[in-house]
Amino acid sequence: MELNFSQTGTAQMCVFRGALEWFFAALVKRHAPLQEIKSLIKGLGHRGLLEDGLIKTSKGLTSIEEIMRVAYVEQDS
Repeated sequence: MELNFSQTGTAQMCVFRGALEWFFAALVKRHAPLQEIKSLIKGLGHRGLLEDGLIKTSKGLTSIEEIMRVAYVEQDS
């Protein structure tokens, strides 16, 4: 069976996702601090729910009210 570019990319993403799941499971198992996990996730380019919602609000895809309803806003201590 010959793989086209799309299939190869999909297979690579599945391997990458599996590796990430293993890595984050290891962090949880060793009781890594939440801030460490958040930093790693942000370093991988992922946005939080609030940040993503604000971007969607700026594009007119949702409202501020909807974002405030569903996004948990953490207060810095």
